[in-house]
Amino acid sequence: MRKIGVRLSVAFLLLSVLPLGCTSSPSSSAKGSGGSGGSTETGGGGGTLDVTGGSSGTGGDATGGSTETGGASGAGGDAIGGMSTGGGGGTLTPDGGTDAPSDDQGDGQDGPEGDVAGGSGDDTLPGDDGGEGETAASCTDKAHNGAETDVDCGGGICSKCGSGMMCTSDDDCRSGSCASGRCADAFAATAPVTQSGNLWRLTLGTVVFEVDSAVAGKIVTLSIDGTDVLVDNMGSTGSVFWTSPQSDWVWPPPPAMDTLAYTPSTRDNVLIMTGPVWGGGLSVTKRHWGNVEHQAVTIEYALKNGTSAAITKAPWEITRVYPGGLTFFPNGDQAARLGDPSFLVVPFTSSQGALWFKYKTSEFYQDVKGGADGLEGWAAHIACGIGLEKTCATSPIFIKQWTDTNTPAPGEREVEIYANAGHNYVEFEQQGAYQSIPAGGTMVWTMHWLLRKLPGTVAPTAGSAALLTWVRGQLL
Repeated sequence: MRKIGVRLSVAFLLLSVLPLGCTSSPSSSAKGSGGSGGSTETGGGGGTLDVTGGSSGTGGDATGGSTETGGASGAGGDAIGGMSTGGGGGTLTPDGGTDAPSDDQGDGQDGPEGDVAGGSGDDTLPGDDGGEGETAASCTDKAHNGAETDVDCGGGICSKCGSGMMCTSDDDCRSGSCASGRCADAFAATAPVTQSGNLWRLTLGTVVFEVDSAVAGKIVTLSIDGTDVLVDNMGSTGSVFWTSPQSDWVWPPPPAMDTLAYTPSTRDNVLIMTGPVWGGGLSVTKRHWGNVEHQAVTIEYALKNGTSAAITKAPWEITRVYPGGLTFFPNGDQAARLGDPSFLVVPFTSSQGALWFKYKTSEFYQDVKGGADGLEGWAAHIACGIGLEKTCATSPIFIKQWTDTNTPAPGEREVEIYANAGHNYVEFEQQGAYQSIPAGGTMVWTMHWLLRKLPGTVAPTAGSAALLTWVRGQLL
């Protein structure tokens, strides 16, 4: 596993068709026992591809009463373990919010009556819910005007509004529910937490999400109808959290982030993984919860700075999926080669304002690493199964959703892809904003994971405008 950065907040959804052409990974009972490891990677950028895109947006208030560029991708003001259920990014100062799993609420929470409670950084999704009577520009001006029910959303003109934003009807909301003038929380913790040994599970219909407390609270299963999209590849298994930039630590990652056991606990349908202290006072706490109605999983990462001085870090989620398939995201700048100087550039193509990586073993014979600034705060991976290089309609599609930002760590990008020369896994990575964390403060970052089935009417083709529109319609 090699890294160089990506960021994120998280959830997942499902459709009901059995995937075709996909490879089922080992059952959950066989997963989650492997430690981390993999191959080394060093920092540094490289050349750039001539790929252009749009600009990125900023959003609302950050969790814990402080702000960050990119704003908050939130589910509103409900507190879980002292953190906002959907708050994203931002730093909690020693007197603003809490980071203890047992606390009831933190100070400075952004409630439903906040500036833009739980809104996303950029709610204008091109191609989504278009209409007449208002120009496209008015849906991107970061102002509440025209027929919009909230900033750049709703009213049947712009894209639908996120959780906690103002609405006048259910049609204004991504969650499909407008209650008391606000869009309902699509990420409320309604899925029960169950345990089998060191594996902790959230079940949302036929979607299963599992975390291994014995190995850094790593996410080891994300499956739909029994087909797992997360790879089981010895050390390079599942999804893990690191700090960025990678240049701050020497490979391999600190064991406290990657291999050591975490302490599990639960509270109000929230699974909490508390990591050990390392680096003179740093520690990571991970919170996971699921919403059954919207089949969405939320992951909240909290990095506490227990040292005596401020530090500057970005959050980084590294998710290993099977090789094969199609990975894509809207991009806000040129794609760059990343990682070790020996790495080749990811063979992206650019179309419809997005970057596309269609996995083909013939296109690279060495490790590849690359990425770009994202746009709209989402990225998707169609899981066609290991080694498959063909159309994969009705296969699982894994969508990550987070608060968009354009302030990555030095030498890193908001969205990154790494594929190893052995052709046995791909890293689907996101990074949050690079920010200062004061002594005693905590940086909180939220990802939403959505797992669905791609309908047969939408072709899994690079450059497909219909595919982009369909994904945008799934966002919450």
